[in-house]
Amino acid sequence: MPASRQSFAAQWRWHVRHASRGYWIAQALFLCTVFGLSALMTLALTQSSGAQAREPAHMVFRFLTDAGLLLLFTHVLIRPLLLMFFVHRRPTWRSLLAGLGLLFVYGYINLLASYLLGKLITPRDGINFEQIRFHAGDSAYDFDVGTTQLILLGGFNQFTMLLLWSVLYLAWKEFESRRQLQRQVRDARLQLLTGQLSPHFLFNAFNTIRGMIFEDRERAAELVTQLSELFRFHLSAGIRTETTLAEDWEIARRYLDLEAVRLESRLRLEVDLDPALMPRTLPILTLLTLVENAIKHGIAPNRDGGRLSIRAQAAGRGWTLEVENSIGRGVAEHSGGHGLANLRERVSLAGDERVRLHVEHDSARFLVRLELPR
Repeated sequence: MPASRQSFAAQWRWHVRHASRGYWIAQALFLCTVFGLSALMTLALTQSSGAQAREPAHMVFRFLTDAGLLLLFTHVLIRPLLLMFFVHRRPTWRSLLAGLGLLFVYGYINLLASYLLGKLITPRDGINFEQIRFHAGDSAYDFDVGTTQLILLGGFNQFTMLLLWSVLYLAWKEFESRRQLQRQVRDARLQLLTGQLSPHFLFNAFNTIRGMIFEDRERAAELVTQLSELFRFHLSAGIRTETTLAEDWEIARRYLDLEAVRLESRLRLEVDLDPALMPRTLPILTLLTLVENAIKHGIAPNRDGGRLSIRAQAAGRGWTLEVENSIGRGVAEHSGGHGLANLRERVSLAGDERVRLHVEHDSARFLVRLELPR
């Protein structure tokens, strides 16, 4: 849900009401683990003299109450904040300290709520502070630990548990985002094979190669090699989220060689890639997506062809990649097509706010600029 279009309260409610099945399964496993550890710890606690005897029913109900409180704090109070301020974002020291402070407060509030509910509902559970003392094995150790010290220790224990839950949740969301990003890359590869490298393009490519066979067999063989290399890259490369500019340019160059034969003088190519930037990384298939998008929507529909410029240059603390194409008269205005939308989503899923995608266009040109960190 876009943060800019919804109020803070609306975002909070949306995150509370919407959760995946996998999340609820993981939450149930976490609560069961806490339930089991609480039971083991309770059995290791010796009741103080004069305390009422424990009743199993009260103990079980107390554990269920504590599990319900933990669910309330993690799902309703913590999870929405993590999704709004930490997931797919690069946290600052200020946000991290604020998050830790909030978890610390939540820990003591959770402890207080648990204590009050225990006093009111399950007074014979044998778990409240005034009813317990510590022991190890068969030997009892009479520590002079008062209620204040127990509250401090208990609150810190609750804080640690909430912190552990938050870390596990963020790790799970990071893993989920990476899997989703890998699916996006795979879908982009399939889309380039079946859609962007459309049957129309394949027909033109094969027809060009067929005509070249009778004119220049060596050139025709080279074009077949270029086409096979283009498909080999998609079919044999492992699923990656990033690649170097050198690798991305290599596959884009093979695509341009095929289009240059089809478009001939209608395609006027300008390439200015800083050699020092070739080892830099960027989202995989970026250049191929932008180049194919420029030819498909800007140059090929124009009877006179057009200019395609590819530039990579250092800029401040990072570097920029620009793909610009001219737009001739009679070419319908476009917003970049599905390929650009796919790239924009993959950039967003990468979770690095330093990577930005900008689009500029008017009646004569269409420019896509990608800002990347060093």
